[in-house]
Amino acid sequence: MTTTGGCFNGQHGKQLEDLNNTVSWTVYPNPSNSSFTIELRLSANFLTNLHVFDITGKEILRLYEQKPLNKGLHTLKISNDQLPAGVYICQLKYKDETGQEQREYLKLVKTQ
Repeated sequence: MTTTGGCFNGQHGKQLEDLNNTVSWTVYPNPSNSSFTIELRLSANFLTNLHVFDITGKEILRLYEQKPLNKGLHTLKISNDQLPAGVYICQLKYKDETGQEQREYLKLVKTQ
């Protein structure tokens, strides 16, 4: 498996490649003083969990829980009132069609 990550055009994201299955995801704007947009681009169907944790590890938001997502682009927003200012970890956990589980993390920074 190959993992690439970093900042691309002001967006923070990761891409995972596992044979023919690819998941790429981006959170923007990041940092933000308002809402965040999360984009998931899937090359196959996946069963997904998407959670947000504070820096102490406490779960703050459960955005997807065992949600089947089809191949393609999926977009969701975290509104301004859902997170106070702080640093958060967004966890993407998914199972592909073979049942293999993967976990990936991105940092969110909510400013005043």
